[in-house]
Amino acid sequence: MTPRRIGLLHPGSMGARIGEILRTAGHEVLYCPTGRSPQTLQRAQDAGLLPVSRLDDLCDSTEILMSLCPPEAALDVARAVAAAGFTGLYVDANAVNPERMRAIERLMTAAGGTIVDACLIGPVPTRQDTTRMYLAGDARHAGEISGLFTGSTVQVIVFDGQVGAASALKIAHSSFAKTSRVLAALAHALAAEYGVQQALTDEARRRSRPALAEPDFFATVAARAWRWGPELAQAAESYRTVGLPDAMLRGAEELLRTWYEHKDIEHAPLNLLLRELHSGQDGG
Repeated sequence: MTPRRIGLLHPGSMGARIGEILRTAGHEVLYCPTGRSPQTLQRAQDAGLLPVSRLDDLCDSTEILMSLCPPEAALDVARAVAAAGFTGLYVDANAVNPERMRAIERLMTAAGGTIVDACLIGPVPTRQDTTRMYLAGDARHAGEISGLFTGSTVQVIVFDGQVGAASALKIAHSSFAKTSRVLAALAHALAAEYGVQQALTDEARRRSRPALAEPDFFATVAARAWRWGPELAQAAESYRTVGLPDAMLRGAEELLRTWYEHKDIEHAPLNLLLRELHSGQDGG
């Protein structure tokens, strides 16, 4: 494939790795360091990404922009890109619901650009068969993005569907995966009150290997709560839109706020996390 100039918004853990994959494939990958944290700047440098001083310059100098940011920021990022006059191909790979994705599509279209709806499912792709990217929208544009990842550790699947389809998959998948982890934490908190937490874990292991059998993973959940909470807010909006109850999603989002202070700290003690669920309830 002909080398392309691709802009990345912004190089978080997943974004930096995606940028590195594209750079390794021979493409020039740029990003805007303005307002980014020291950790983001270091990730970008480690991935070999090229800094561009202003967003306007990034939009002017690239043919493709890929947005990988926290879901609550996705619409604002798209607005800024549209206001900068970007008329290329905008790939939104954020965990937003289909309604939000279509709003982003309208912004890009009004600015004269085009959009591909994307979602990433799986961990940061450091090896084969772990991470998939789903694409939806115009088949030609989706195929163009798919071609960028040929032979990489990202497996790309193109939907024969309109913008919003990939986002719907992400919301459907992540709402179950994330909510089940939170429900497992609540179950362990209740069991701990009655001294039967180990019995609960043993029973879950005897029957299967669901989230309930992995209480040690709650520290990872707490470290990511600041991202998972907004994703569940997006999911709740999707469920409401189609007439389904959203109480479980809203409740899980509220509980995750209890753990926001553990951002990026993956070693919080289990007993502390379970106690904080009580504190969150008392504080509500």
